[in-house]
Amino acid sequence: MPLTPGTRLGPYEILAPIGAGGMGEVYRARDPRLNRDVAIKVSKEQFTERFAREARSIAALNHTNICTLHDVGPNYLVMEYIEGDAPKGPYPLEEALRIAAQIRDALEAAHEKNIVHRDLKPGNIKIRPDGTVKVLDFGLAKEGGTPTAKAEDSPTLTMHGTQAGVIVGTAAYMSPEQARGKDVDKRADIWAFGVVLYEMLTGRQLFEGETVPDILIAVCSKEPEWNRVPGKVQRLLRRCLERDLKKRLHDIADAWALLDEGEPRATAPSQARLAWIVAGLAVMIAGLALWAPWRTPLEARVVSATILPPEGGTFDFVTNVNPPAISPDGRRLVFGARSADGKIQLWIRSLNSRTAQPLAGTEGARFPFWSPDSKYIGFFAGGKLKTMDAAGGPPLTLADAPLGHGGSWSPEGVIVFSPDETAPLQRVPASGGTVSPATTLDAAKDRSHRVPWFLPDGRHFLFENWQPGSNDLNIQVASLDSKEAKTVARTSSNAIYADGRLLFLRENTLMAQPFDVKRLATLGDAAPVAEQVGYVAADAVGLFSAASTGLLAYQSDAVGGVRRLTWFDRSGKPAGTLGEAGDFRTLEFSPDRKSLAASVADVSGSQDLWIYDVARGLRTRFTFDPATDDDPVWSPDGRSIAFRSNRKGHFDLYRKSSDGTGAEELLYADNLNKTPGSWSPDGKFLLYAALGSETGEDIWVLPVTPQAGAAPKPFLFLHTPFRELRAQFSPDGRWVVYESNESQQFAIYVAPFPGPGGKRQISTS
Repeated sequence: MPLTPGTRLGPYEILAPIGAGGMGEVYRARDPRLNRDVAIKVSKEQFTERFAREARSIAALNHTNICTLHDVGPNYLVMEYIEGDAPKGPYPLEEALRIAAQIRDALEAAHEKNIVHRDLKPGNIKIRPDGTVKVLDFGLAKEGGTPTAKAEDSPTLTMHGTQAGVIVGTAAYMSPEQARGKDVDKRADIWAFGVVLYEMLTGRQLFEGETVPDILIAVCSKEPEWNRVPGKVQRLLRRCLERDLKKRLHDIADAWALLDEGEPRATAPSQARLAWIVAGLAVMIAGLALWAPWRTPLEARVVSATILPPEGGTFDFVTNVNPPAISPDGRRLVFGARSADGKIQLWIRSLNSRTAQPLAGTEGARFPFWSPDSKYIGFFAGGKLKTMDAAGGPPLTLADAPLGHGGSWSPEGVIVFSPDETAPLQRVPASGGTVSPATTLDAAKDRSHRVPWFLPDGRHFLFENWQPGSNDLNIQVASLDSKEAKTVARTSSNAIYADGRLLFLRENTLMAQPFDVKRLATLGDAAPVAEQVGYVAADAVGLFSAASTGLLAYQSDAVGGVRRLTWFDRSGKPAGTLGEAGDFRTLEFSPDRKSLAASVADVSGSQDLWIYDVARGLRTRFTFDPATDDDPVWSPDGRSIAFRSNRKGHFDLYRKSSDGTGAEELLYADNLNKTPGSWSPDGKFLLYAALGSETGEDIWVLPVTPQAGAAPKPFLFLHTPFRELRAQFSPDGRWVVYESNESQQFAIYVAPFPGPGGKRQISTS
């Protein structure tokens, strides 16, 4: 009779059913003595004394790739609880061999102790999110490396092409001697190993049939289609799937000697032998290269490839802030791209495919991220946090997120996300439910918490704490159990964790620093991984991500770094350049179009304003402060430039004569971050957006006096629960046009100035 949640089985509390088979049911349970979850397999019959004795012997197996047997009850086995999925092909050759190498290691460890599994199949194999492979159900194995295990002591067949009986194992994966009910030894496991590897490579079950007898006949007589598997593994598979026991591979430890090119270097991540594969995506062309400076020379390998945008389109990592997101299993990549018709949406590409496919329902999406099982994708669109099946299907809306800035998905089914630029992190069940705070924002010194990333324990997560007036970010760690945060690093971008290291940007160089996940502390020095990595300065986000397998994808620096001011004619053809190359951020022409004010970043990350003479192509430095000076706005007469600077700890409004003479004048300062937008045609008012108020971002008007020393007082022009920004005066000064996300996505609105009068939406997006 099935057990219900809350039932106690010995000291264990049943939490939920996991599955069922011919032998009984499997449940997830809680061990209150050690405060851990376990898997309990309940048999339909009482175990014999001999079985219990042998099971305890099997419990002595202690190997990374073997599920641990903790305890034996009167009719149940207590095993290690493992999150993960069964292998399901087809896999690329190297990935299949990486998984198979760990299965081989598990079988070798068991065979050395004279233990035969006898029921090896995909259902008894789990691949954890970090790529570690676990072989399950050794608890149903038998001792004996020689042919002593009799059919009458065998586990029964299970469903799905099998039925209850006296034959050992599961029909499609059993050896011919098992199918005939004969004695078995470790060579039966080697046969099953070959069947599983064949299935991982082809994506098809090797022995099929409508009934169990049909399957057993195929096992005993059908010849595999060898042309379906790569030549490199054919010799290995032929020896594993040899029906003549005397000719079959005798020892699983010798398996890799049969590969035509020897054992692949990429093995289990838990064995710390994975090299890093670094994928660099550019706007037009991508480079794929490996560089792991902390590895030994023997472990380093270089792989080159190209990742192109969709045909006729371009990569879009900036408009909607879409860092490339690689799946935890390292098999697929999600990225933002603009198609040939101008539509921006998410695209997904398998890394063993030549093309990417659009994901319907992701128009306008930003900050994609993956579920830990690589089956689902989270993203932000239309002012909402959404998830969808990576294979396609309608998105599921989970929560409000007016301007999402990153999310991360815990193996425990919790999503932590940043809903807006000025908010703490929130949490919500991945299946939907109540949204609650995950961190606490200190309004006095914190601007926002963004871009979370779960650590391997599924409880702790990294995030960036962006503080006004600083060019660096505090990388902090918090947990689902507490809102208290601890600073672990200072960087210029978000940080992620992979393969024992924090990854972050330092002046457009991707750095890796050892990180202790137990102590939650960095160790040693950071080492460079790749140079000229993309960075979206306005959002302090680096364009990189990593998989559990050690695969690292990044966009080459097409956002920050070297760019040129380029003229284009009305048909879109380049018509020349202006001045030298640089890292340009914001720019605006003077009213007579003879000069250009531009904010340019230097290698330290600070920004200064420069004035360009359009006719001669020469430039002159306009500001000299080491802080960030940007968003220049010319006065109507061209004699002054207003701009913002964070030299006092938050962004305030300044003014300076456009000919560069005299000192900067502080126009207005308060505790909000302000961005100038437009000067009225009569020169009397300056529009600006203020970020940091309780409602988000509002539009204010600052009266501007012609002389320095006056104390103007701003007044509020537009105050709503939404975000309003980038306000501009009309040429006659009677209207103000601006952006707002009032309709759940940013659109353009117009309102009379100074009022009264209602606003009108004049765009659909």
